[in-house]
Amino acid sequence: TTLLKLIESNFKVIKKAMDYFNKKTLEMILEEKGLGEEKSEFDPKAIELDVNQNDKDINEEESILLCKRMFRLLQLFCEGHFNELQNHLRVQIVNGIQHGRSINFIKMASLKFGQSIRFVNIFSHSLSEQILEFLIESIQGPCFENQINLTKEGKIIDFINDLMTQFVKDIDYEKRGFYSIEDKDEVHGLIANSTKLIYSLIEGNLDDTIISFLLKSLNFNFLSTKIKDKYIELLKDDLKMNINSEPEVVIKKIKF
Repeated sequence: TTLLKLIESNFKVIKKAMDYFNKKTLEMILEEKGLGEEKSEFDPKAIELDVNQNDKDINEEESILLCKRMFRLLQLFCEGHFNELQNHLRVQIVNGIQHGRSINFIKMASLKFGQSIRFVNIFSHSLSEQILEFLIESIQGPCFENQINLTKEGKIIDFINDLMTQFVKDIDYEKRGFYSIEDKDEVHGLIANSTKLIYSLIEGNLDDTIISFLLKSLNFNFLSTKIKDKYIELLKDDLKMNINSEPEVVIKKIKF
């Protein structure tokens, strides 16, 4: 926790961390906590808790908190669009040569996100959120190499598509423990952050590879429907408008 606060928003400390934390240090930390790329003891299914059970296992809570701190640390290394460390987290180069045990933290994080959303629930959604925050920070700036890598090897677009299509009916929320409006807003925030990652993928990048993956993977009809539904909800609930028309008709009637 002290290390996180020290690094946060301090570019000089981040640069020193880049010099101090070599690849083996990061590797040892993540492998020790079950977050290594090749063999991971972190099983999202293990935190698929009974949402009707009040006495949650404290070890599961600690495991989630520890994972969140690890990804928060990786996120802070990329603060300020620090391109050198963004690339270092994808591939570790020592004396001009790729290290024999180099770990692609970008790909690893994406795969962990894919695992986590399969079993996302009221207790574990914050972990998926933190992984997203790290991935967004790892590609903004932009970092072209990480954008391509996250799309092609990390399969992040497929995972985001899976997340968006998981929550359609009320029962989809309730079976994972999201009952109240506030609880459901947590899911909506996670989905909103995933869309932020999508447009960060194409930020400043003229390569058509990512666009091709988006066109192949995203369910645009579903996405369009969700946007329309949220827009109507905004007009009805927040602006207290009496809406009985289709969204396209409503837009034409609004005067700004």
